[in-house]
Amino acid sequence: MTQDLFPRPWLSNTLLDDGFNKQKESELAQKPHPCDLQTWLTNNFDARSLAARNEAQLEEKFIAPLLTQLGWTKAYQAGITVQGKFAKPDYCLLLHSEQEDALISWPKTRCC
Repeated sequence: MTQDLFPRPWLSNTLLDDGFNKQKESELAQKPHPCDLQTWLTNNFDARSLAARNEAQLEEKFIAPLLTQLGWTKAYQAGITVQGKFAKPDYCLLLHSEQEDALISWPKTRCC
């Protein structure tokens, strides 16, 4: 694979500072890839094909399967209003599928 999934400028400008990225990159380089990730990415990451997709298609064809490959279970979320704006998270990530029942029964008035 010749292209990064998240290019450094995007990570630094969007989510994290560059020092944090370098530290975590160094730590992760010492660890083996989880869940045969390298093979999965080799078989499923095609930058040209993925770039041609819209957000929903990318989520369905790449992001959701990647999260599953990494061992996550997802539960789709209901929309909420925050500061007068309607927001609908894509989903909540769970470590175990049994956690979905607890999440669904969580009181609607509380936020976790």
